[in-house]
Amino acid sequence: MAEVLITLGIIGIVAAMTIPTLIADYQEKVTVNKLTQTYSILSNAYGLIKVNEGAINTWFSKDTLTGTATTDDDGNTIFDAVLIKNMDAFWDKFVPYLKVAKRCKSEDSLCKKYDKILSLDGAEKKMDLAHISTITLTNGVTLLGGFINGACFSNPESVVYCVDFAVDINGMNAQPNTLGKDIFYFYIPSNGSGILPLGRDFRAFEDTCNPSESNIKSGYGCAAWVIENKNLDYLKCFDELSFDGKHSCDE
Repeated sequence: MAEVLITLGIIGIVAAMTIPTLIADYQEKVTVNKLTQTYSILSNAYGLIKVNEGAINTWFSKDTLTGTATTDDDGNTIFDAVLIKNMDAFWDKFVPYLKVAKRCKSEDSLCKKYDKILSLDGAEKKMDLAHISTITLTNGVTLLGGFINGACFSNPESVVYCVDFAVDINGMNAQPNTLGKDIFYFYIPSNGSGILPLGRDFRAFEDTCNPSESNIKSGYGCAAWVIENKNLDYLKCFDELSFDGKHSCDE
């Protein structure tokens, strides 16, 4: 009996040590697969829009304004009417080409919105969550944002992007609602060529995906890393990684 109890104790210790790692590895694979699949869905949708309606740099007129956000006394951002209008106009193009379960437009106060979104460094983002435009797809993914750069339509050569937006791979109601963990950013460049993940040519990985560095863009530039390298190892060994060097902690 004593030997049995000792054996069971050893098994329990081993299980306690290995099960959390196995669960974390599984969750990471789910994140990678879901983000990759969603990227494919959005890219296909944009491809159809281009065929039927043209690229994004033809969607709006040259006098399209860039929306802005002001900061209130508590440090919270407040979106202006132009930014709100532009977000909804951007998603209007996508909705017919996506399997949408629910859409919440920016001004829809009756729709449930995000309670909190965190940067990769753990800081709460002071976004105007009450006016964030969201779309929940039938696969549980939430699309949010859609911030249009008006300069893209008046002087595209002077800017990098037309719009950026985020993908929440496990949906608005599931935690951690954190950039670089379950929320990832994409953009459409000013040439309208296609949807691209942030972290390569825009919002460089080295500057915006370091979990130990606090800055206003913390977590914005992680999507390209996840899609290309199939891991979230920047959460474990960021200082060892680069697109031109090590692509995982185990290399």
